[in-house]
Amino acid sequence: RKLNAGYKVQFEGKSPVLVVKITDRDGLAVEGNATYISDKVFGTSGDDINPAKGFKDCSFGKFELTNEYSVNIDDKLSAPGVLEVDINISFESSSQSAIRSATQQAVETKS
Repeated sequence: RKLNAGYKVQFEGKSPVLVVKITDRDGLAVEGNATYISDKVFGTSGDDINPAKGFKDCSFGKFELTNEYSVNIDDKLSAPGVLEVDINISFESSSQSAIRSATQQAVETKS
């Protein structure tokens, strides 16, 4: 029996990730400020258990989530890898599609 089940690596290298913290018209958002979220995703403030480290470790260093981008967007970010946007609809009364569209528009407006 093959241990790898025939899987082949689809991607190696650095994969830029942008985390978008969304606040709805009622002020609802995930807990934690942008610095906290950056740390939880990328380990920017020393959190040693995070997705970026997990992907890197599990791929033996061949796949990395990164907050480094091909263009400089630092002036738009609230913390490394985290963009904060407000949307003018409610999480509670809107569809996922409407939330996704409003978020995309807010991100594009901010950039």
